[in-house]
Amino acid sequence: MTLQLKVAEEQSAKGDYHRTARFRSGSGSWKTLLPTWPHGWDLPPKPPKEWNPVAEVYVKVTLDQLREIDDDAELQTKFINRKLKPADGTVGLPIVRLCLKKGQQVKDKDIQYLCCLFPPPPYLTAGVPFLFYYEYKLDDKGHIVLDEKGKPVPELREAALDPMNPQDYMDFAERFISQAGPSYSRELALGLPLNFTAMEVPRLLKAYRDYGAPLAIVDAFGGPTYDRYPEMRALKGIGSKGKTYSLRELFGEDHAFYALDSKPYVGVKGDVAATHLLQLVGGYSSFGPRHTNTTMVKKPEDGDRPPPPKPPRVLVPNEIAYCRAGKSTLVTDPISKWAAKVAPEIKRPWLDYTLRSRFTAEAIVAVALNMAGWAAENKLSDRLDRRRIIRNELGRVRKLNRKLLDPTPSGKQTTL
Repeated sequence: MTLQLKVAEEQSAKGDYHRTARFRSGSGSWKTLLPTWPHGWDLPPKPPKEWNPVAEVYVKVTLDQLREIDDDAELQTKFINRKLKPADGTVGLPIVRLCLKKGQQVKDKDIQYLCCLFPPPPYLTAGVPFLFYYEYKLDDKGHIVLDEKGKPVPELREAALDPMNPQDYMDFAERFISQAGPSYSRELALGLPLNFTAMEVPRLLKAYRDYGAPLAIVDAFGGPTYDRYPEMRALKGIGSKGKTYSLRELFGEDHAFYALDSKPYVGVKGDVAATHLLQLVGGYSSFGPRHTNTTMVKKPEDGDRPPPPKPPRVLVPNEIAYCRAGKSTLVTDPISKWAAKVAPEIKRPWLDYTLRSRFTAEAIVAVALNMAGWAAENKLSDRLDRRRIIRNELGRVRKLNRKLLDPTPSGKQTTL
């Protein structure tokens, strides 16, 4: 089904860049695009009236594993139903991170097979061509293990991930889209890999020009998204000259950005941090959960006593920020009131991981809806300015927004 997007509200006062986007698949009803709901979770007993949940259906799989089920219709069906079908009550956004051994090649037969596996509508919002990573084994200190020739030892488990270089990825994307595209016209969301720079975006846009949907998936690989504004400028066509096949050129302003695998909070200062909800005033219309932990945990040296664990950070909806549990009534009051209704037997819900995660997921949707309402009333900037905890990070977002929206090209390229 063709994916359509329309921007219901856009606010750019004071450097904010908030775009309330609505979407529909085929002839279905229009729905507000909000942060995704965790895949497989039960929906809240009393969901917001305006909420039509999209679930990011994230799958990490190896090329070898996919080849094992090639030519086996039963295994293919099981894979799609188990890995790619969204939970009841949600619409799925399927994202497959395909891992290869170093030196492994994606062959024409693989592409034919991947096209056959490509999940069909109607329960998906769009198809996202696969993101490729090489995977390595790590030792106890977090270093890549080398073989006797000094080359990395591939081990397909949770380990170090290295994105496929842009040239190889584009070779795959062009072959894949040329085969899958005719069957999925205007259904292919554009995937922007982690290591693409603005200079490489035009070729990516050209590959999608005939079949792409007005949705760009920006891979942050567990980090923040704010410094990717050069690539967003290129995707939107801001400052470009001549024909670019940009999102603006193909769809006008009716397009959206989705932040994949983005950092939950940024601007950490002491016990508080600004939340990734600020991405909603940084040009993104939606984001999903974090999948990649890019930090290495250091093991204590022999004889050292490991430091006591710090209390977890908990989302404080009214402040659009995270605070350490136990440090303030800002944290304990909202989650305690919420937990009293859903799990009254838990006395300190901010220390319970499952409850904390559930509270955060529901609160993120509620805050996103509030921000959309503030934008519709032209009060978003004023409401954000009242939140002192996020002041510094909000200033950084607004500064980068001005660079993103500046119609004159900077002449510089940022390599990430």
